Amino acid sequence: MTKTNLNKKIYLAIFALILGLIGFGFLLYYSDDQIDLGLSNKATQKKTDQQIIGLNEQKRSKNSHSEQDPAALRALKKNFGRYQHEKPLDLEHDFTAKPLNTTPVFKFVVIGDSESYKTATGYNKELPNVLKVASEQNPDFAVFTGDIITAVDKVSNKTRILNLKHLIDSYFEKYYLVIDKHDIECGLTCVDLWHQIFWNKTFTANQERILYYSFDYENTHFVILSTSYPIKYSLDQKQLDWLERDLAANQKPNTIVFQHVPPVTFFEESAEDCHDLSCSEKAQKRLLDLLQRFKVDLVIAGHEHSFEYQEKYGIDFALSGNCGNSVRYEDEDQTKGDIFTLVEVNQKGINLKGVRVTGKIEKTVKVK
Repeated sequence: MTKTNLNKKIYLAIFALILGLIGFGFLLYYSDDQIDLGLSNKATQKKTDQQIIGLNEQKRSKNSHSEQDPAALRALKKNFGRYQHEKPLDLEHDFTAKPLNTTPVFKFVVIGDSESYKTATGYNKELPNVLKVASEQNPDFAVFTGDIITAVDKVSNKTRILNLKHLIDSYFEKYYLVIDKHDIECGLTCVDLWHQIFWNKTFTANQERILYYSFDYENTHFVILSTSYPIKYSLDQKQLDWLERDLAANQKPNTIVFQHVPPVTFFEESAEDCHDLSCSEKAQKRLLDLLQRFKVDLVIAGHEHSFEYQEKYGIDFALSGNCGNSVRYEDEDQTKGDIFTLVEVNQKGINLKGVRVTGKIEKTVKVK
């Protein structure tokens, strides 16, 4: 081996040794840094775990009275957010239920008993003013609970019903009618006139006429019943069978029924005079059974010329008011004068307000 080759090998060995030492130094430095980082992470994780465990213990100890201690709840929310890298959290669903919306989903007015034998129109002169004030409540629609006009003269009835439609149309774009005793005093002729003028429907001689129906609006199912056709102050079997099917098919959370003759007694003299359904015991019993079974929320009737309310059989019953007629029983405690009902439906329940033509709210009733 020459001297030159020996020197080359020595230089290469020295160079390789230097490279090895440099690599080992880097490896040692990197390993120490990772060990420190691992220890730091473990310590941090342990601290965080302890904090979260402490928070959970705090939550468990305070949860039982957090509803009574709003300050503690706010502090708990603040701490919880800090432990989660300062990210704010919505804890409303963890601790308190959000209140139900009490803003009306919709509202409507109910107008009752404006019939008159003393006027050429068949309705009292007070009716236009009641319609005006009721429309100023900005309702989504109106419901008339029957005895809107008197219809006894076969010659003039068509004119009376046409004039009534023109009057109602001038105040309400949408409305629903209960047709009852005084409205159909001329019998089948009147039944056909109401259908023809208000619903543009005609019948053949043998075709069946019905005056009951139902509809849905927003979160509520509405039912319109007939309590004077074909049987006065009663409901026939066919109508009750239909009602059972209709209520059974209902999917809405609220149910409101309208009829002219009240299904329950509001005044003792009324029951004695067979002026509610008391004298039609079989029909009354089945009707009340259906209202209870299908959990009807509210029944609004007319006929008694007053705004009244009562709860019976787990159902709320109301009388819709009066337009120009005197109270029926002077010795009874009745709400007298021209008054209509404003009904407000929201997510939480139903509110009834008896409103006078002056705009004054006479009574307020919370239903459901």
